[in-house]
Amino acid sequence: MNKHVIVSIMTGFDPSYRFARKCLRQYARKIGADLKIIDSPKNKIPGLSPFNFSKVAWAQKFLLNTYLKNYDRVLYMDADIIIHPDAPDIFTTYSDRSKVYMFNEGAIENRIKEYNDIGSHLGNIEVPEVDGQKVYFNAGVILFSKESDYLKFTDVKEVEKICNKINFYEQTYFNYLIFKNKLGYGMLDANFNRMIISGPAEKRFEASFIHHAGGSYSSRSKFRFLTMIKDYTQLYSYKLTLNDYIYMTAVSVMFYLRRYTKKLLA
Repeated sequence: MNKHVIVSIMTGFDPSYRFARKCLRQYARKIGADLKIIDSPKNKIPGLSPFNFSKVAWAQKFLLNTYLKNYDRVLYMDADIIIHPDAPDIFTTYSDRSKVYMFNEGAIENRIKEYNDIGSHLGNIEVPEVDGQKVYFNAGVILFSKESDYLKFTDVKEVEKICNKINFYEQTYFNYLIFKNKLGYGMLDANFNRMIISGPAEKRFEASFIHHAGGSYSSRSKFRFLTMIKDYTQLYSYKLTLNDYIYMTAVSVMFYLRRYTKKLLA
C-alpha cells in the first residue's frame, strides 16, 4: 500500500481545476504518492449556508485526518496551486513525522486580528512570535503525518461557533489548534507555498508550488482561472486544444452562474 497521499478539494466549477488536476497527477506519479480529489461536499457544518461556496469547500479540510486510516503521511494542496514540473519531493524535503508543516504567512502579513477574533469566541491562547510577529500559518499547503496529531483535537461545536463570524475560519482554527495543544510544527519554505505576498509576481515561476490565492497574480480576482491556465501552459509547454476551449467555455458559464447565485442568495 502506498504510504503517501496528496489531497485537494475541487467542489465547484472553476475552469482551472482541469489543469490543477494535471499538475497534481504528474507530481503524484513523480514522487510515488496516491492522489485523492474531494469533488463534492461531504462535511457539512450546521448553520453554514450551502451557497457560501468557499466556506463549504474549506469545511472539507476537516476530513483530512480520515486519510490517515490508509496512509502514513498526507499532503493537502489548495485547488488554486500550479506545481512546477521540476518540483522536488516535499515528503523527502520535510521528513520529521512528528510535525505539521505549513508556510508562516504571519512573517509577512500581520494576523493579530484573526487571533483576537477567534479568541473572543473560543478563548485567548499564547502564540509564538518570530522577529516580533505572531506565527500564523497559511492552510493552502499542509503536510502532516500520523504522529503529528494534526486535527486530532478538532471540536465540531467550536467550528460551528466561528464559521460565520471570523475571517478564514478554518485556517485560523487550524492555527488555534496547533498552539493551544502545543503540537509540533515546522515552517515550509515559500518555495512550497509561493503567494504574491512572498515577492514580485514575475518571480513565481522560480517556486515549486505557485499559489494563486485570492487571484493575486491576476489583474482582477475573478480572472484567476485564466492566469492559472496561462501559467500551466507556460510551465508545461502545453498548447490548448479545441476540447480544452470547449470545456473552458462550458465550465466558465457554470462558474459565473454559480457566483451569481451566491450573490442573489447572500
